[in-house]
Amino acid sequence: AKAHIASLWEASKSEFQSNIKEVLPRLSTPAQEVFDYSLEMAPPVRAYFYVPNFLEAYNRGSTSRQDDRRYIVQGPGTSTTSHLNAFRHEFAHSLTKPIVEANSDLIESKGVLFQQAPREVTRFYRDWLTFVDECLVRAVAARVIELTSPDPGAGEALRRADMARGFFLVGPFVEQLKVYETSGLILREYARSMFE
Repeated sequence: AKAHIASLWEASKSEFQSNIKEVLPRLSTPAQEVFDYSLEMAPPVRAYFYVPNFLEAYNRGSTSRQDDRRYIVQGPGTSTTSHLNAFRHEFAHSLTKPIVEANSDLIESKGVLFQQAPREVTRFYRDWLTFVDECLVRAVAARVIELTSPDPGAGEALRRADMARGFFLVGPFVEQLKVYETSGLILREYARSMFE
């Protein structure tokens, strides 16, 4: 309520503009990698808005609106790679959320599993469907990184880190995604058997 926006902008302006200049032209690559992985024919969202945020109070997040826009806000990053990885993650949400919603009946029937999630995770992902969506996003990101990164084992390292943090479905989803890759189906079509 008492923020001095002009002062904050003056202090962050050069970093903000530098970030835009370096990161923005490269955002299409991680987004395209996830989109290609899904085998969808058209992007699920009409427009993506990338907003660097250099205030320490907020790291990253995204919102969906009724008009099919997605706003992706990213806080201070340690590197361009971290910004690109975060954008990949947030882009993947626009593909996975409709998949989770379309299969909510099946997913809800397995809701008892949510009791396995640690408190550190459920503080942010407070219901079962949101948790499943987050795990699926993390699994997709791990597989895409595994398939595209010049660093062998990068995707596996990401999978292990997510599992260690309490996203216990990431490992099983990664294994199911390996089957999906050989199925010839688009991810949306394959998802129900994966959730089963």
